[in-house]
Amino acid sequence: MLWIMIFGYFWIMAFLLSCNEFVIVVSAASWYFSDKLVPDDDGIPGDAKVWEGFWWIPRYHFGSLALGSLLIAIVWIIRAVFEYVAKKVQDAAGNN
Repeated sequence: MLWIMIFGYFWIMAFLLSCNEFVIVVSAASWYFSDKLVPDDDGIPGDAKVWEGFWWIPRYHFGSLALGSLLIAIVWIIRAVFEYVAKKVQDAAGNN
């Protein structure tokens, strides 16, 4: 049961990281393709649509972000197991 909870923690962390990166990508892409010749209220050319990235996650990309974060979580678990085994082997070897 503990391993399922640890895996769930890794999966949730990977999902939150992927959602964060998705919002950054959407805001950067929307700024890059915005019309920079139209003057804005703030004086900075271009608009970055951050809230649009938050809205697109549950509407269009929730499944793909969840699948990608599942794959990342599996790799993180495998990596953690190998690091644990390497640490145990190193401790058992001593100064040899």
